[in-house]
Amino acid sequence: IFKGNSSAITALVIGKKDELISGCSDGLINIWNIANGQQINQLEDLETSISSLAIRKNGILISGNCNGIIKLWDIYTDKCLKFLKGHSDSVNSLVVSKNDELISGSWDKTIRIW
Repeated sequence: IFKGNSSAITALVIGKKDELISGCSDGLINIWNIANGQQINQLEDLETSISSLAIRKNGILISGNCNGIIKLWDIYTDKCLKFLKGHSDSVNSLVVSKNDELISGSWDKTIRIW
């Protein structure tokens, strides 16, 4: 059992170094050590709720937000590397293709390939 999330968990993904990453409705992203359940780090995206998560092959974390923005994160330096704007509503689906392309789906009824 992983305890310490401060609000509803809205997305989960496994990181490149076997971390469990949880996105929450309060905009926090928690990174957990799967082996011992301890929290490793926490990223803050307090603009809006996290609605989806994905991981690129290079370990970059991708978060989809309820405001339609996608953010790329380096989870080891706590830095947001890039913003992707294009959706007009919540980004509820994220997947990384075999070619490392990001594909997003939104409540705005669009699918985008980035």
